[in-house]
Amino acid sequence: MTQILWTKLVCQLDENGIFIGMAEADLDVYARDGSYLMPAGCIDTEPPAPRQGYAAKWVNAEWQYLPDLRGQTAYNTETGEAITINEIGELPEYLTLLPRPDDCHDWVDGKWKLNKDKANEQKAQQLQAAKDAKLAEINTTAQAFVEQTARLAEYPQFEQSTWLEQQRESFAWEQNPEAETPMLAIIAAKRGIDLDKLRAAALRKAKEFSTLSASVAGQRQHYADLLAKAKDVAAVDAINPTYQV
Repeated sequence: MTQILWTKLVCQLDENGIFIGMAEADLDVYARDGSYLMPAGCIDTEPPAPRQGYAAKWVNAEWQYLPDLRGQTAYNTETGEAITINEIGELPEYLTLLPRPDDCHDWVDGKWKLNKDKANEQKAQQLQAAKDAKLAEINTTAQAFVEQTARLAEYPQFEQSTWLEQQRESFAWEQNPEAETPMLAIIAAKRGIDLDKLRAAALRKAKEFSTLSASVAGQRQHYADLLAKAKDVAAVDAINPTYQV
């Protein structure tokens, strides 16, 4: 007695004829020839033998194998842009599986080759950017040190704007005790203190600030000189602006 097979395995294809797996076909109970009802997109043939990295396509009643790189990352040989491969088949000529090392490499004769002109230009740009950032650090650190040491935050801006004139008058008084010092005279009067005492205090503070400024200016210029001589980013990074009184 012949055993009836109510279902059989058949090959399922996608819309492009690519084998995607096995499906079941049901026996056509109304047919008398033992045929089966084929699911859409299926063919009744032996499944293709698996091949690593390839997909099987049904062409002219036989299996043909095509490269299957789906899910892998390819790179544009012009831009280096990375894209995910979604289709079966050979890679287009403008794509490669080799990642671009960096923007200084060009695709030449089937491989990435360093473009020395681009590399030198990029290196110069990186060095200049590092120098610009370091100079800003040198300057802001110097300014912050002076402000902290001189305790400038304790004085309002309008009062600081009078210091240059106070300095000028105190220096003039040092050279000539009879010199007129109208600004210092007003300040002394409003504070209710002796004018000469205020002149002496203003002179002392002016000299202290002048000495501090000169010292920090010299240190800042030293760091700026080191920066100008730096030939690479490592030399720039090695500069650590630290100021002292």
